[in-house]
Amino acid sequence: MNYILKLISLCFVAIMILNSCNDKQKLDTKIAKQQITKTNLAKISEEMQKTASNENIEYFVNAITRLGNTPDSIVGKTVSQLIEEQKKYHRDELGKTLLGTGARVELFLNHIFHYYGIQFLDDDPNQLRNNVVFDVTNISDKEIKRLEGHLSFYDPQGRLVRVFPLATGTSIPVTGDEKSLRFAMPFIHNPNSDDTLIRTRRDFQAIWTPKRIEFSDGTILEDITLRDLGR
Repeated sequence: MNYILKLISLCFVAIMILNSCNDKQKLDTKIAKQQITKTNLAKISEEMQKTASNENIEYFVNAITRLGNTPDSIVGKTVSQLIEEQKKYHRDELGKTLLGTGARVELFLNHIFHYYGIQFLDDDPNQLRNNVVFDVTNISDKEIKRLEGHLSFYDPQGRLVRVFPLATGTSIPVTGDEKSLRFAMPFIHNPNSDDTLIRTRRDFQAIWTPKRIEFSDGTILEDITLRDLGR
Protein backbone atom coordinates (compact mmCIF):
# COMPACT_ATOMS: atom_id res chain seq x y z
CA MET A 1 0.00 0.00 0.00
CA ASN A 2 2.82 2.37 0.96
CA TYR A 3 4.56 1.49 -2.33
CA ILE A 4 1.42 2.40 -4.30
CA LEU A 5 1.09 5.69 -2.42
CA LYS A 6 4.72 6.54 -3.10
CA LEU A 7 4.30 5.69 -6.79
CA ILE A 8 1.18 7.88 -7.01
CA SER A 9 3.06 10.70 -5.26
CA LEU A 10 5.99 10.41 -7.68
CA CYS A 11 3.63 10.45 -10.67
CA PHE A 12 1.90 13.53 -9.26
CA VAL A 13 5.24 15.32 -8.79
CA ALA A 14 6.31 14.39 -12.35
CA ILE A 15 3.03 15.72 -13.76
CA MET A 16 3.44 18.96 -11.81
CA ILE A 17 6.99 19.37 -13.14
CA LEU A 18 5.86 18.71 -16.72
CA ASN A 19 3.00 21.17 -16.38
CA SER A 20 5.40 23.72 -14.95
CA CYS A 21 7.74 23.26 -17.92
CA ASN A 22 4.86 23.51 -20.36
CA ASP A 23 3.53 26.64 -18.66
CA LYS A 24 6.95 28.25 -18.90
CA GLN A 25 7.29 27.15 -22.50
CA LYS A 26 4.17 29.17 -23.28
CA LEU A 27 5.16 32.81 -23.22
CA ASP A 28 3.29 34.87 -20.64
CA THR A 29 0.42 36.61 -22.45
CA LYS A 30 1.19 39.99 -20.92
CA ILE A 31 4.82 39.83 -22.04
CA ALA A 32 3.98 38.34 -25.43
CA LYS A 33 1.72 41.28 -26.33
CA GLN A 34 4.09 44.01 -25.18
CA GLN A 35 5.28 46.23 -28.00
CA ILE A 36 8.93 47.12 -28.17
CA THR A 37 9.75 50.79 -27.78
CA LYS A 38 13.06 52.62 -27.61
CA THR A 39 12.91 52.66 -23.80
CA ASN A 40 11.30 49.43 -22.57
CA LEU A 41 13.61 46.72 -23.90
CA ALA A 42 15.57 46.36 -20.66
CA LYS A 43 12.35 46.06 -18.61
CA ILE A 44 10.90 43.44 -20.96
CA SER A 45 14.15 41.47 -20.80
CA GLU A 46 14.02 41.53 -16.99
CA GLU A 47 10.44 40.23 -16.99
CA MET A 48 11.28 37.49 -19.49
CA GLN A 49 14.20 36.34 -17.39
CA LYS A 50 11.80 35.57 -14.54
CA THR A 51 9.03 33.78 -16.45
CA ALA A 52 10.06 32.77 -19.98
CA SER A 53 11.59 29.47 -21.02
CA ASN A 54 15.25 29.25 -22.02
CA GLU A 55 14.17 28.58 -25.59
CA ASN A 56 12.03 31.74 -25.83
CA ILE A 57 14.75 33.80 -24.16
CA GLU A 58 17.29 32.50 -26.67
CA TYR A 59 15.04 33.29 -29.65
CA PHE A 60 14.35 36.79 -28.30
CA VAL A 61 18.03 37.53 -27.63
CA ASN A 62 19.01 36.30 -31.09
CA ALA A 63 16.24 38.37 -32.69
CA ILE A 64 17.21 41.66 -31.08
CA THR A 65 20.90 40.94 -31.70
CA ARG A 66 20.32 40.18 -35.38
CA LEU A 67 17.94 43.10 -35.97
CA GLY A 68 19.38 45.59 -33.48
CA ASN A 69 21.24 47.64 -36.10
CA THR A 70 17.94 48.46 -37.83
CA PRO A 71 15.59 49.90 -35.15
CA ASP A 72 12.59 49.80 -37.50
CA SER A 73 12.88 46.01 -37.49
CA ILE A 74 12.29 45.92 -33.72
CA VAL A 75 10.44 49.01 -32.52
CA GLY A 76 6.68 48.62 -32.75
CA LYS A 77 6.72 44.82 -32.85
CA THR A 78 5.54 42.65 -30.00
CA VAL A 79 7.74 40.19 -28.14
CA SER A 80 5.85 37.25 -29.64
CA GLN A 81 6.30 38.64 -33.18
CA LEU A 82 10.07 38.88 -32.74
CA ILE A 83 10.24 35.35 -31.32
CA GLU A 84 8.19 33.91 -34.18
CA GLU A 85 10.28 35.78 -36.77
CA GLN A 86 13.47 34.42 -35.19
CA LYS A 87 12.05 30.89 -35.14
CA LYS A 88 11.34 31.14 -38.88
CA TYR A 89 14.78 32.63 -39.55
CA HIS A 90 16.42 29.86 -37.51
CA ARG A 91 14.48 27.16 -39.34
CA ASP A 92 15.32 28.67 -42.75
CA GLU A 93 19.02 28.78 -41.86
CA LEU A 94 18.94 25.19 -40.61
CA GLY A 95 17.23 24.20 -43.86
CA LYS A 96 20.00 25.80 -45.90
CA THR A 97 22.63 24.07 -43.78
CA LEU A 98 20.84 20.74 -44.15
CA LEU A 99 20.66 21.06 -47.94
CA GLY A 100 24.29 22.08 -48.20
CA THR A 101 25.57 19.39 -45.83
CA GLY A 102 23.55 16.61 -47.46
CA ALA A 103 24.68 17.60 -50.95
CA ARG A 104 28.32 18.00 -49.89
CA VAL A 105 28.44 14.58 -48.22
CA GLU A 106 26.76 13.03 -51.28
CA LEU A 107 29.46 14.53 -53.50
CA PHE A 108 32.23 13.12 -51.30
CA LEU A 109 30.58 9.68 -51.33
CA ASN A 110 31.08 9.43 -55.10
CA HIS A 111 34.73 10.39 -55.55
CA ILE A 112 38.12 10.64 -53.87
CA PHE A 113 40.26 13.74 -54.42
CA HIS A 114 44.02 13.85 -53.82
CA TYR A 115 46.12 17.00 -54.18
CA TYR A 116 49.70 16.37 -55.35
CA GLY A 117 51.18 19.83 -55.56
CA ILE A 118 52.21 22.70 -57.81
CA GLN A 119 54.05 21.73 -61.00
CA PHE A 120 56.41 24.17 -62.74
CA LEU A 121 56.52 23.82 -66.51
CA ASP A 122 60.04 22.99 -67.72
CA ASP A 123 59.77 25.09 -70.89
CA ASP A 124 59.03 28.26 -68.92
CA PRO A 125 62.34 29.86 -67.81
CA ASN A 126 60.55 32.30 -65.50
CA GLN A 127 58.35 29.56 -64.00
CA LEU A 128 55.26 31.72 -64.38
CA ARG A 129 53.19 28.96 -65.97
CA ASN A 130 52.22 26.43 -63.34
CA ASN A 131 49.82 23.52 -62.89
CA VAL A 132 47.76 22.45 -59.89
CA VAL A 133 48.14 18.66 -60.02
CA PHE A 134 45.51 16.37 -58.51
CA ASP A 135 44.04 12.88 -58.75
CA VAL A 136 40.36 11.95 -58.82
CA THR A 137 39.13 8.41 -58.18
CA ASN A 138 35.62 7.42 -59.21
CA ILE A 139 33.97 5.45 -56.38
CA SER A 140 30.43 5.84 -57.71
CA ASP A 141 28.47 3.25 -59.70
CA LYS A 142 28.60 5.19 -63.00
CA GLU A 143 31.01 7.13 -65.16
CA ILE A 144 31.84 10.66 -64.05
CA LYS A 145 31.73 13.05 -66.99
CA ARG A 146 32.88 16.16 -65.10
CA LEU A 147 33.79 17.16 -61.56
CA GLU A 148 33.96 20.77 -60.40
CA GLY A 149 35.02 22.35 -57.13
CA HIS A 150 37.63 24.54 -55.53
CA LEU A 151 40.89 23.94 -53.68
CA SER A 152 41.48 26.36 -50.80
CA PHE A 153 44.87 26.97 -49.21
CA TYR A 154 45.15 28.01 -45.55
CA ASP A 155 48.25 29.05 -43.65
CA PRO A 156 49.06 27.58 -40.18
CA GLN A 157 47.07 30.41 -38.56
CA GLY A 158 43.95 29.44 -40.52
CA ARG A 159 44.04 32.43 -42.88
CA LEU A 160 42.67 31.78 -46.36
CA VAL A 161 45.54 32.43 -48.79
CA ARG A 162 44.28 31.39 -52.21
CA VAL A 163 41.40 29.54 -53.85
CA PHE A 164 41.81 27.63 -57.14
CA PRO A 165 38.71 26.65 -59.12
CA LEU A 166 39.30 23.13 -60.48
CA ALA A 167 37.51 20.89 -62.96
CA THR A 168 38.23 17.59 -64.68
CA GLY A 169 38.50 17.53 -68.46
CA THR A 170 38.16 13.79 -69.07
CA SER A 171 35.48 11.27 -68.18
CA ILE A 172 36.41 8.95 -65.31
CA PRO A 173 35.24 5.31 -65.72
CA VAL A 174 33.75 3.21 -62.95
CA THR A 175 36.16 0.28 -63.23
CA GLY A 176 39.65 -0.47 -64.48
CA ASP A 177 42.93 1.42 -64.08
CA GLU A 178 41.42 4.60 -65.47
CA LYS A 179 38.88 4.94 -62.67
CA SER A 180 41.64 6.99 -61.00
CA LEU A 181 43.00 9.76 -63.24
CA ARG A 182 45.51 12.56 -62.75
CA PHE A 183 44.71 16.10 -63.88
CA ALA A 184 46.68 19.34 -64.20
CA MET A 185 44.89 22.68 -64.02
CA PRO A 186 47.08 25.49 -65.45
CA PHE A 187 47.39 28.95 -63.96
CA ILE A 188 49.71 31.92 -64.42
CA HIS A 189 51.84 32.63 -61.36
CA ASN A 190 51.86 36.21 -60.10
CA PRO A 191 55.16 36.85 -58.23
CA ASN A 192 53.52 39.70 -56.31
CA SER A 193 50.68 37.57 -54.95
CA ASP A 194 50.31 34.84 -52.34
CA ASP A 195 51.04 32.29 -55.08
CA THR A 196 54.67 32.51 -53.99
CA LEU A 197 53.79 31.26 -50.50
CA ILE A 198 51.84 28.31 -51.90
CA ARG A 199 54.78 27.38 -54.17
CA THR A 200 57.38 27.49 -51.40
CA ARG A 201 55.66 26.62 -48.10
CA ARG A 202 55.00 23.02 -47.05
CA ASP A 203 52.94 23.75 -43.95
CA PHE A 204 49.89 25.09 -45.76
CA GLN A 205 46.67 23.09 -45.60
CA ALA A 206 44.88 22.34 -48.88
CA ILE A 207 41.11 21.82 -48.49
CA TRP A 208 39.09 20.37 -51.37
CA THR A 209 35.42 21.42 -51.66
CA PRO A 210 33.48 19.64 -54.41
CA LYS A 211 30.78 21.71 -56.04
CA ARG A 212 29.25 19.60 -58.82
CA ILE A 213 29.48 16.12 -60.33
CA GLU A 214 27.98 15.43 -63.73
CA PHE A 215 27.63 11.78 -64.66
CA SER A 216 27.62 10.44 -68.22
CA ASP A 217 24.00 9.35 -67.89
CA GLY A 218 22.96 12.97 -67.30
CA THR A 219 22.58 12.70 -63.52
CA ILE A 220 23.93 15.70 -61.60
CA LEU A 221 24.93 16.07 -57.98
CA GLU A 222 25.39 19.69 -56.89
CA ASP A 223 25.92 21.68 -53.73
CA ILE A 224 23.51 24.54 -54.43
CA THR A 225 24.96 26.60 -51.57
CA LEU A 226 28.10 27.04 -53.69
CA ARG A 227 26.26 27.89 -56.90
CA ASP A 228 26.69 31.65 -56.55
CA LEU A 229 30.34 31.63 -55.50
CA GLY A 230 31.54 31.89 -59.09
CA ARG A 231 34.45 29.57 -58.50
